[in-house]
Amino acid sequence: MIRESISTQLFRLVFFCYCLVAITVTAIHVIEEYRQTKNSILQELHSYQVIFGPVLGKSIWHLDNERTDDVVNAINLVPIIEGVKVQKYRENNIFMAQGLVMNENFETLLYEGHQVTVASNKHDLFYYEFDVSYQYADVEHKLAHVTLYSSSEMVLGRVKTGFIFLAINSIIKGVALWFIFYWFSNRIILRPLNKLAGSVKKINFTNIGELEKIEVNDKNDEIHDLQISFSRMIDELDKSKLQILDLNENLLKNVQAKTHQIEFEKIKSVRALNIKSDLLATMSYEIRTPMNGIVGMLAMLRTADLDVKSLN
Repeated sequence: MIRESISTQLFRLVFFCYCLVAITVTAIHVIEEYRQTKNSILQELHSYQVIFGPVLGKSIWHLDNERTDDVVNAINLVPIIEGVKVQKYRENNIFMAQGLVMNENFETLLYEGHQVTVASNKHDLFYYEFDVSYQYADVEHKLAHVTLYSSSEMVLGRVKTGFIFLAINSIIKGVALWFIFYWFSNRIILRPLNKLAGSVKKINFTNIGELEKIEVNDKNDEIHDLQISFSRMIDELDKSKLQILDLNENLLKNVQAKTHQIEFEKIKSVRALNIKSDLLATMSYEIRTPMNGIVGMLAMLRTADLDVKSLN
């Protein structure tokens, strides 16, 4: 009994290869989509340099910390920005910050108003940096170094919908491939092979000439060649069967003829033996009768009182 058909094995192999290719292509697509989205966010962060840079430079130049704080808070309200850090030019200390930022030790800090805490959750932050300057008396003065932070969560938030549709698309294509491959493999491979196997299983010596001819399809493929080969094999077996039957019949006739001949020779031998026995009995009687007379005369001569001359 067949436990696993050829189409099932073929489908399993093809589907495994398809899944491997689909997963690889999807992974490459996801990575590339993530990278492009991240670059897009970095470009947006760069655009905020043009928007907020002059305002921030002016407020710092005029030592307007309240306005500077308002600008920093406004920047932090941008959806893609996780945090803002402002450092005085050529100073490592944080002058003003809001949201999630990193210090010089690469620790993630959370600035909420005037409170600073170490972020408990791990945030995969990336950032864009630019210098803030203010032009006064035709001289450009560098005032501060600003870092805008975003995170992988922002990137994933943008590509999440695309990823979901991509996964659904891959699943739908996989299921469609499964049904299409199963239907065509059943129709093109499994059915003809099962029909051919059923015809071959019915073949035995007694009914080899009585079975219906194997149906041969009109497609020039391997199954067509297999059907033709089995048809020729059945024809050859049928011819061999007829030859064997003829040989059996001739052999039986020869055996019967030899048997009749042996029986005839046996009867002839029995008759000859009987004739020989009768002849020997007759000859024995014919020979024994005169010999009895001679033997009797010799016995009488031995007992008679005769001279030597008479005995001789």
